[in-house]
Amino acid sequence: MINKRIIPVLLLKNKGFYKTTRFRNPSYIGDPLNTIRIFNEKEADELIILDIGAYQAHGPNFDVLKEIARESFSPMAYGGGITSLEDAKKIFSIGFEKIVLNTLLHTTPSVVEEIVKLFGSQAVVGCIEIKRNFLRQPQIYTCNGTQKLKDNIQEHIKKIMHLGLGEIFVNNIDREGTRKGYDIGLMKEIATVSTIPVVACGGAYSLQCIEEIFSKTKVSAAAASSLFIYHGIHKAVLITYPTFEESERIKNGKR
Repeated sequence: MINKRIIPVLLLKNKGFYKTTRFRNPSYIGDPLNTIRIFNEKEADELIILDIGAYQAHGPNFDVLKEIARESFSPMAYGGGITSLEDAKKIFSIGFEKIVLNTLLHTTPSVVEEIVKLFGSQAVVGCIEIKRNFLRQPQIYTCNGTQKLKDNIQEHIKKIMHLGLGEIFVNNIDREGTRKGYDIGLMKEIATVSTIPVVACGGAYSLQCIEEIFSKTKVSAAAASSLFIYHGIHKAVLITYPTFEESERIKNGKR
């Protein structure tokens, strides 16, 4: 039995955390270390750190990641700009428990298999970036939503599972930052096809959204960015996370 998790997703750009809408228009949220300290106090199940600019040029910012890892009490996953086994080794040596891979799954799947062999399936998460076309059919993207792949969703899931991944992280481009709720139909399909745990991300605006994704699909974790860190009144940055009692109620489907 996989324990259900509720996971904040923090978008890293240069040396700050940002929020985006449909992977566009990044706006500054705050300093990473202060943000991490607040999530420490709130005892988040896990944190996912995604560097939204790393794929373009510099690769992982190891100096910033070291500072984040030293500060965080929660298990952490990192994704962005990982292109080699050496990159993966550095991320794990810094103190991250998992890495999130997307582009590497398609460009150099043999490297993914090497990483899995060395660190174990539980440490490697495959990321699927997805949005629907004008016919409402889901399509797979990579490189922060900039490159479309030809695979259909079922083929794609089966292909990346063969690499030995321990988990699939589904980042819904259409819903990201919109606060329109999870795409329940899409997540139900993906979680049914996948034989490994699935993390849903994109669109959550309330704890009720998380209750719904857990009750109506087989996902193992509900992830969100704007739900947990957002601009409030007078543009003040607010950070929230369910209490232990709220989390247990949501995960167990209790009212």
